[in-house]
Amino acid sequence: MTHRRDSRTVRRLDLAKYTVLLVLAVTVIVLLTTRSCQPQLTLLKPTPAATLAPTFTAEAALTRPVLVSPLTGSTVTPGVIELRGEGARGYSIRVRDQAGRLLAATHVQPDASWTTTAAIDAPGDVALTLELVNAAGEVVAAAAPITLTVGVPAVAIRAPALDQTLLEATLTAGQLALSGKGEAGATIEIVVDGVVTASTVADANGRWEVALQANAPGLYAVGLRSRNAAGAVIATATPVILTVAAPPQPVVAIPPTATATPDQTPPAVVASIIVTTDPANSRIAANGKGAVGAVVELLLDATVVATTTIGETGAWALLAPVSQPDAYTINLRAIAPDGGGAYDLAPPPQGVVVTLSSPTPTETPLPTEESVTVVTVEPTVIDTATPTVTPEPPILDTPQLPETGLAGAALPLTGAGTPGDVVRVVIDGAPAGATVVDAEGHWQMLVEVAATGAYSIVVESIDLSGAVRAATAPIVIDIPTPANTATPLPTDTATPPPTKTSTATPVPTNTATNTSTATPVPT
Repeated sequence: MTHRRDSRTVRRLDLAKYTVLLVLAVTVIVLLTTRSCQPQLTLLKPTPAATLAPTFTAEAALTRPVLVSPLTGSTVTPGVIELRGEGARGYSIRVRDQAGRLLAATHVQPDASWTTTAAIDAPGDVALTLELVNAAGEVVAAAAPITLTVGVPAVAIRAPALDQTLLEATLTAGQLALSGKGEAGATIEIVVDGVVTASTVADANGRWEVALQANAPGLYAVGLRSRNAAGAVIATATPVILTVAAPPQPVVAIPPTATATPDQTPPAVVASIIVTTDPANSRIAANGKGAVGAVVELLLDATVVATTTIGETGAWALLAPVSQPDAYTINLRAIAPDGGGAYDLAPPPQGVVVTLSSPTPTETPLPTEESVTVVTVEPTVIDTATPTVTPEPPILDTPQLPETGLAGAALPLTGAGTPGDVVRVVIDGAPAGATVVDAEGHWQMLVEVAATGAYSIVVESIDLSGAVRAATAPIVIDIPTPANTATPLPTDTATPPPTKTSTATPVPTNTATNTSTATPVPT
């Protein structure tokens, strides 16, 4: 059965068809218009000489941050460290250590530089990592780790030192009390001549004290060394020289109440001490002045080897032989005449004078073969083969007498001689006294003369046994009586006769010539 459409339906159908066609037409027009606006590529045929260029695709990446200072591998001081570098503008920089801990953060400046500080206290190697962070806090780039060495912090350690008072004090052999300053809590070692002899620990204030035993007098090089708790040496001191003197000799048989006080004056003084070293006649001589009746003792170490009592002249002299080679400490002691006490006498201002015997010349050996064994032959053979040395006689100055005579006073005599020699004054053949030539080659003595008149005076140089080694020519003096007038007679002058004076003068000259040619022989 056929369905019949009415006219209205047909018109609606036609209208729908026209609408579809219109839409299609508009679409075609739009497509054609759009295509016409795009540039058209013209394909050219490649020529045989043309070379095809490769095409690369580049991906943009941000530059990693750079550390400019300090340089990698450098050593820095522990504490706050300044870091400087460069990075991309508009970003931030973070600094982390090898454990990932954040040490510092900062912004990159418009000139692409950045600066920050990081606190690193632990010594040793540390690896720093630089991160580039955007505004969202994301890490967009990171640099390779940079290694820095953090040094050990400098610690000021007080070097050990002795107290200045010890360097200026007079130390006596025995137990020495040393003190000084050093590092608090450190062990202070006392080093004497390269050997550690004592040690102690400094207190909280750095003060220390220690006892050191020094039995022998002499010079000691004392050094100091500090050690920490681990035993490592942390400081040393330059060795200083300490002078240790011999201990004072004890006073024998003197009651404690009789000990002299420091403000008392000794009853005697020392003018000279002369040590003569001679293989056959070594001796120690000393002389001086003092109070009448005082006793003077010469001590070698702690042994009294010579003693004398000061007479009316006020002069004293001591002589002690030394037969055993050794090192001796020489002391002189005076005992007051009233038994009030003993006094250690100070040495003379010029010190101790040492005289040495002339050695045997070696430039003119004996021509015979016996010169090779001269030290092994008997002393009698040597004495007969070689002339002995002629001692030089002492010199007696011409006495100067007052015009009115001595009037009971002692006769002053002076002269010269070899330092350390013992001289004896002989008046009219009788010994009147003896003394020792001082270090400057002079001697003096006061001689008691009982009566007026003419006297013959001779000065002898004697050895330890009292034997005469050399003597001066006699000098005759005439001592007037006190009753004489002020103007003495020509025959009463104190000047010796010209013949006497002329004979005394040439003797030392002749002897000096013989002495220069003599060859001393060791025994």
